[in-house]
Amino acid sequence: MLANGGLTLSQAEALTLGSDEAQRGILEEIGRGRECCTEDIKATVLDDRPTVALAIFPVEQYTGTITTDLFAEEEASYFDDAEQFLALQKEAVALLVKHHEERAAWVEVTDAYHIPEWQYRKARKNQKGGVLINLSPTGRVEIREGLVKPKIDKQTAAETMDHPAAPPKRKAAYSSALCAHIAHHKTAAVQEMLLASPRKVREVSVVERLTGFEAHEAIRSLAKETEPQSAYAVLAGQARQFAGKLGCAIEESESVWTQFPSPDADDLDLYEAVRGLSDHELEQLETLLIALTFGQHVCQRLDARDSLFNRVARDLGVDMRNHWRPDRSFLERRTREQLVAIATDCGYAEGAGQVSSYKKADLVNCLIRHFQTARAAAAPTRRSRRRGSGCRRRCCSPPSIRTPPPGRRTNRCPLTIWPTRIDRLHYFCAADLSVSRAALLRG
Repeated sequence: MLANGGLTLSQAEALTLGSDEAQRGILEEIGRGRECCTEDIKATVLDDRPTVALAIFPVEQYTGTITTDLFAEEEASYFDDAEQFLALQKEAVALLVKHHEERAAWVEVTDAYHIPEWQYRKARKNQKGGVLINLSPTGRVEIREGLVKPKIDKQTAAETMDHPAAPPKRKAAYSSALCAHIAHHKTAAVQEMLLASPRKVREVSVVERLTGFEAHEAIRSLAKETEPQSAYAVLAGQARQFAGKLGCAIEESESVWTQFPSPDADDLDLYEAVRGLSDHELEQLETLLIALTFGQHVCQRLDARDSLFNRVARDLGVDMRNHWRPDRSFLERRTREQLVAIATDCGYAEGAGQVSSYKKADLVNCLIRHFQTARAAAAPTRRSRRRGSGCRRRCCSPPSIRTPPPGRRTNRCPLTIWPTRIDRLHYFCAADLSVSRAALLRG
């Protein structure tokens, strides 16, 4: 490669410092067109090895191999075992410390890349100075004699204490292990006392919930709705009420979730606010915080399994007719075919052919007006009463609020079981929660 001009003489000389494997790797890189100057090759093959000139110990103590650059203007040799070199350097520095301690006011050893000059000054005449020995991570040793340490004011010392070049910190009076031992016993003592104070336990519980509060994704999503429904409105109203009691100022037009709790409040501020609540208010706040974080685990698919969320919903007797109604946000998420099915099922159209010419936007607007008109009526019509009293196919008993548990058969018409017929409109609580067609009209 040198003969055909693919490698310069200086590059070839630098390659002699590396092992056969390193040489092959660099030649492959050059063959692929990568530009490698002489200094790059040296840096690669030597890998920042310390030079023999840096050693302050007798080289005879070193038992590893040494690489020598025979082509350098001045002969340069490198220690191949950097760890052994640094170990010998530290031993030599320890001997230097003992030597200088006999006559210096103080001896200090640092391990910075550069000596922090600003921390020292030259000793005045007739003033006994100290010695600074700096062992750099590169292995270079610098010795400064006749130095004194000027006094640093407390403010400057506090501001610079974490700087790498700052003076070493004084040894702590209490070790970390002793501090942990003390903290563990203090914690156990407080925990024991909490057992006898249910009120204080509730205060601590509420503060910890507030400091790590993150509402369920349903709350964050429903907060973006232009027309919130009743369940969300109740939750947001409760949160706004307690935000004021906790000292969080929220504008009427501002979302309550931006300041509940306030992002600027720390745990001590929250604790003092919580302490001022009555027992009833404290219980209400704890209930609200638990409720706001509880919900369906995976919201991106229908949940028909026997989950904790569904069991709680069944135990509470949740009836979605009391909490939800078809609105624009829901209807706009459906396909046109699904909207046609809803229109015929809720009684807006006698059959699919009646709305076959409607565009999706027309169907959405018509259904919204239909549901609003039905809810605004003082009493249900004869037709809606008949529709709400049972299945139009007259093949089963009147619609009920609950479907049988999964796995148990039923002879009820699927038209009366929500969400089975209406393409699972919401499936909010459990597989056994149902709603009749008339419930859609009632909202």
